[in-house]
Amino acid sequence: MDAIRREEIDYLAAVARIRVLETRLLRDQEIDRMLDMQVADDVWKMVRELWDLPEEPLQDFERVLGEHLTGLYSYVTSFLPSPDVVYWLGIRNDYHNLKVLLKEALLHETANEGAFSDLGTVSVSQLRSQLDAFEEVRPHEHEPEVLVSWQERLPASYQQAVGDAQERYQATGDPQIIDVVLDRYQLGDSRQQAEVLGPEIHEMAVALGEMANLKILLRSNKLGKSLQFLRLALVEGGKLPPYRWEELLGRAADEVASSLGSPYEELIRSAGADPGRVEREADNFILKMLKTSRYVAMGPWPVVAFLWAKENDVRNVRILLSGKINGASTEAIRERLRDTYV
Repeated sequence: MDAIRREEIDYLAAVARIRVLETRLLRDQEIDRMLDMQVADDVWKMVRELWDLPEEPLQDFERVLGEHLTGLYSYVTSFLPSPDVVYWLGIRNDYHNLKVLLKEALLHETANEGAFSDLGTVSVSQLRSQLDAFEEVRPHEHEPEVLVSWQERLPASYQQAVGDAQERYQATGDPQIIDVVLDRYQLGDSRQQAEVLGPEIHEMAVALGEMANLKILLRSNKLGKSLQFLRLALVEGGKLPPYRWEELLGRAADEVASSLGSPYEELIRSAGADPGRVEREADNFILKMLKTSRYVAMGPWPVVAFLWAKENDVRNVRILLSGKINGASTEAIRERLRDTYV
């Protein structure tokens, strides 16, 4: 208890700096102003002014936003008493990069550099260099053996995930299996590592798994997926045991909502069971959890909340810019936007 208390106190100065950074997060009125703008260049100019971004052209917005996030993560890490919370947030980006690299290896496709995240705990260049070495020596008839060799050079916690995804893809030939398997491992890994970061972060990790299971169930029902597929995709360790989700396979959305109860019922009904809207409402559910950090003066919870909220802002800016560039209506763009944190 005393040790936990000391660790929380160590975050006092860090949380004070986080409160200053929070003043730069987007507000509803700023989002509304961007929505009312007719051209993407005006939106981009406003974003650059709000976040002090370099005057780069609109066509480079993805790169500039990525560099902005990377720089912010580096800055926040520099004043934290421990990098543990940043490492925890980076796990999901590691798994994202593993998806891209594994698909390159198995599907013999070259991914665009923009497909990778620079916010993982293992650099993309390090993972790519391992993949390049694997590509140089791979005789097609021995692909499984060589891939295991590449796999063994990964961090130990990722080895099983990559091996499982590889094996199941080779058994099914379905590229979607790669995403499904690595998503399940990522959420399980995140939940396990969150246990030592405090009750709020652990609760968030559990909720992320629950939201993933809800999305998996609704998509499975819409696409007519099998029970075997659902069992493969479900994340364990949540508040609801796997059999509760399995019982709802093939059921109508209203029946799923009524059976699950709060908070899933409200989420499903507000989203109309549309997968895209469910994705948005699930993100909003997590953001609502994070808002409790406003009343916390120490510990890592406010740091996680701020960084997650900043990524949420960047996602909204990307939605706005992409929508404006492609001529989407204001209402169509608004329907994809997530809530703001402040």
